[in-house]
Amino acid sequence: MAFQSSNLFLSRGAYNSTSYDDAPSYNTYISTDDTISTIATPGYFPDFFGQDPLNSRVHDIFSLMGSDNNVFAIVSSLEPVVFTAFFDFPSNLVTELITTQSNEYSGIWAANIPILIDFVQQGHECLMTVPSGFDVSTGGPFISFTSPVIAGSIPLYDVIVPFEIMDNSISEIGHLELKTDGSVKVFRLDATAFSIGGTAGFPTQSVKYRTT
Repeated sequence: MAFQSSNLFLSRGAYNSTSYDDAPSYNTYISTDDTISTIATPGYFPDFFGQDPLNSRVHDIFSLMGSDNNVFAIVSSLEPVVFTAFFDFPSNLVTELITTQSNEYSGIWAANIPILIDFVQQGHECLMTVPSGFDVSTGGPFISFTSPVIAGSIPLYDVIVPFEIMDNSISEIGHLELKTDGSVKVFRLDATAFSIGGTAGFPTQSVKYRTT
C-alpha cells in the first residue's frame, strides 16, 4: 500500500501549535494495511508529511500503528522523513482483539451445525460467545466443536462452567468444558445421553476465561 494522508494526525497543525517554539509535539499515524517496517522506510512519507513545514519538526514524537505492531518513534529528518529510536508500547497497556472463528457443532444430530464463534480478548482475559444450535436429536453423550478454538484463545487451564442446554425441548443446566488443547464439549449435568427424537441443543451464551 502507500501513505494515506487521512490516517495522519499532526497535533501541532490540528491544535494551532500549542507547543512552545521547538518543543516536540505528539502525533499519530495509523495503517491497517502496512507493516511498521514499511511505514518506517524513508520515502514512505512525503517531505514534511505532505503538510505545511511549520506543522512538523525534528524531534517530534510519533505513535506509529501498523498492521503488525504499534511503536513509538522520533522524527530525525523531515527531508526525507526519517524515524529513529523505535520502542514498543509499554507492555502493561491492555489492547482489545476481536476475532470470529468458523466452526461446527456435532455429536447429537444427523448433520453438523455450522456456526461463527466470537472471541473478545483484553490482555489475557477472553470472552467467548457461543451461538445457539438446535436440531432434532439422534442421541449421544455430548455436543462438541469439530475444530479447536483459535490458537490465540487457548485457555491457560481447563475450564468447566455451568451451561444452559435443552433436551427434548426442555431447558436444564448442563456444563461446558474447554480444554487446554482447545477442544470444547457440552454435556448434560449428569453426563447422560441426550434424548432421541426431541429438539436438543443450547441458546447463545458467553464464557469468560484466562488465556495463556
